[in-house]
Amino acid sequence: MRQIRLTPNEWTPDAQTISHIDALALKLELPKEFGSIGDYSRFYYGTMHAGRKVIIGTFVSPQVQKAEHRRVTSGIHIVPESNADWDRRRWLHAGQSGI
Repeated sequence: MRQIRLTPNEWTPDAQTISHIDALALKLELPKEFGSIGDYSRFYYGTMHAGRKVIIGTFVSPQVQKAEHRRVTSGIHIVPESNADWDRRRWLHAGQSGI
């Protein structure tokens, strides 16, 4: 894996913490038409907010990936914040996958 330079507000959450958070997320019940969260690609990153560490998660459905003509394996991906901006179409191609 290539070395990624983090910005001052970024930090990398550990796999155990992300696994715990993701297990809680998997318990969420979405409306039927959205499918199962387990089918989504789930991207997590660490940042600072008001001087405290926080973990942000972005869940991307298979339908959105298909519409964007992009495909990433479903499951957990730990990415740097600077590479986790779906809305601006910067793709999440760096980080650790498959916890």
